Amino acid sequence: MPTKSMKPIHKPPKKKHKLPSNITVSIAFLEPVEEELQELLALIVKDYCRRFKAKITKNKVHISIAGIENSRAGPGTPIGMTIANYDNAGKEVNRILVQIRDPYLDDDVSSKHIYILFCFLQVICHEFVHVAQHLTGRLNGKTNNFDFIKYTKKRRDERYFFDPDEIEARLLETFYAYRYAFDLLVISEDILPEALLE
Repeated sequence: MPTKSMKPIHKPPKKKHKLPSNITVSIAFLEPVEEELQELLALIVKDYCRRFKAKITKNKVHISIAGIENSRAGPGTPIGMTIANYDNAGKEVNRILVQIRDPYLDDDVSSKHIYILFCFLQVICHEFVHVAQHLTGRLNGKTNNFDFIKYTKKRRDERYFFDPDEIEARLLETFYAYRYAFDLLVISEDILPEALLE
């Protein structure tokens, strides 16, 4: 079946957005989405820096983004994960790895429903907010004010859900998925109801 693009919700960006030349990106997804994901990452980092008046590191940083199999995920398995490597006594980020469970690697037809697609885009945007946090040094609650939230630090689930960096990423993920991600990706007919494609 031929692939159709959805009509954009917003006007698509007039120019291609790029990260600074000191930031390199490699992408490994089964679908050919390298350009779209690089554009999405650049848009999110640019917007993040503007909103928080943050500056991107001048250090050389390589970002690897990989879509991994979804079907082996069980309850409690992370859907996305961002890990960073720091040098210079832990002060300067030099490598970032982003892994995202890709529902399109699953044989289950229900994994291709529009709701699953939007959740997938939210996960990508959530992880890209973490990338922006690493690139700008806005980590560990240093610059976001969520310290008024009380939680039990001994509980692993509470440490995760009330972590200031996670709260910030969850706050921005839906906005970025709606504002940028949905319009950047080409969506095939068999994923979306016909009414959405007209």
